[in-house]
Amino acid sequence: MSSTARAGGLEIAIVGAGLGGTSAAIALRRVGHRVTVLEQAAALAEVGAGIQIAPNAARLLLAWGVMDKLTPRSVAAEHSNRRRWQDGRLLGSFELGDLAVQRYGSPYLCQHRADLHAALLQVATQSDGEGPPVELQLDRAVVNVDPGDGGGRTRLRFGDGSVHEADCVIAADGINSRVRENVFGPSSSPLTGQVTQRMIIPLTSVDPIPALAALWASPDLNIWLGPNRHAVMHPVRGRAGVYLGVTTATESPEHAVELARTGHDQLLASLRDWDPCLRQMVAAADGISSWPLYDRDVAPEWQAGRVCLIGDACHAMLPFQAQGAAQALEDAAVLADELAGAEPDAVTTALTRFVQRRRPRAQRVLEASRSNGDLFHFPDGPEQQARDAQLAEGLGDFRAYLWLWAADADGRLRGSDA
Repeated sequence: MSSTARAGGLEIAIVGAGLGGTSAAIALRRVGHRVTVLEQAAALAEVGAGIQIAPNAARLLLAWGVMDKLTPRSVAAEHSNRRRWQDGRLLGSFELGDLAVQRYGSPYLCQHRADLHAALLQVATQSDGEGPPVELQLDRAVVNVDPGDGGGRTRLRFGDGSVHEADCVIAADGINSRVRENVFGPSSSPLTGQVTQRMIIPLTSVDPIPALAALWASPDLNIWLGPNRHAVMHPVRGRAGVYLGVTTATESPEHAVELARTGHDQLLASLRDWDPCLRQMVAAADGISSWPLYDRDVAPEWQAGRVCLIGDACHAMLPFQAQGAAQALEDAAVLADELAGAEPDAVTTALTRFVQRRRPRAQRVLEASRSNGDLFHFPDGPEQQARDAQLAEGLGDFRAYLWLWAADADGRLRGSDA
C-alpha cells in the first residue's frame, strides 16, 4: 500500500513503537500532525523491568497528559541513597519527595517500564486529546528508506514489498536502528563489557524477611557501590514489587554476553561477599533477565533530508544517570517544537534545527552517564574513600542533578534565558 498526503498537518511516519517512538507520536500529534507509528514486531509484549523517571522527563509526561495514566502504578521516591557494597551501610542520602517537586517541578518516579510504555501508547492512540490520534501498524519491518532529500516525500519499503510515504520519517528504532544503517551505513558495535541482571521481587516475598522489610519501609531509590559492580533497587507498580538490577563490569564484551546467560545460582555465588540483603532479594526474585549494556558515541549524523534519528538510534547511553528514556522524551519535545506549524517544504530545515538544539545536551548526558559508571565501580582504596567522604557530605555525584533535572530539553535551566 502507499499512503497519500492528507490535509491538516504533516504526514509523519515514526519507525519504532518503543518509549521514544510513542513519546514522539504524542508530542507530534499535539501540534497537529498526522502520525503513523510503524513497528516491526507482530505484537507488543510486556518487556523490561524497573525504570526511573527523573524530573526532566516527568515534567514532559505531565504536560502530555501521561501522568494521569501512570499515577496508580508509579511511586515517588523519597530519597536517593548510596550504600556500601559489603554491608549496606548508608554512605550518603539525597532528599527527593516534596523537595524534588519544589526544586525541579516534578517528583522523581520509580516505575515498571511496561507500565510507562502502556501509558504512552494509550495517550498516543486515544481518540480524545489534542491532535489526531496516532495510527499504530505492527509487523512492519523496514528494508529500504528513501530520505526524500531531493525535495520529494520520504518512502519506506517493508519486507512484504509494501510502501509507506510521508512528509518525514522519524527513526526511533533503537540501538540497532535499521533506518540508521540504511541511510548512513553500518556502524561499529557499541557492546560494552558490562551486563545488568534485572529482576522483580513481589512484595509478598519481601514482607517475611525482616532486613528487607526495614529497607523497604521508605519508598527510596537505593544503590550499592562496589568494586566493578553496583546494584540498584527501587519500588515498582504502586509498591507491589521491588525492582533490583545488578550491573557487573567484566573483562570484555564476550565475558558480558557469557555472564548474561547465567541465572540465580551463579549471581548468588558472585554476591557471596556482598550485603546479605542483596542476596536475599536475588533469592526471592521470580526470575532474572540479563541485558548486556551498550554505549556508543553520539552519532555524527542524525539527519538526511527528511529522515531524522532520535533516542537510542543516535545517542544510546549507559543507564548510570537513568536518562536513556528521558533523553528520548526530550528529543520528542524539541522535535515537536521545531515541526509545529511546518509546511512540507520546511521539514528539512526544521529537522536540522532539531539536531542543532539536541546534540549538545545529549552529548553532555552521555558523558555524565559514563562518568557515573566509573564512580560506582571504584575498587576499595583511595578513590573509593574520597568518593564515600564526598557522599557523606552530600556532594559527589549528587551535584549533577541541578543541570540535569532542572533544565529543559535544550539544557537551559528553567526560568533562565541563558
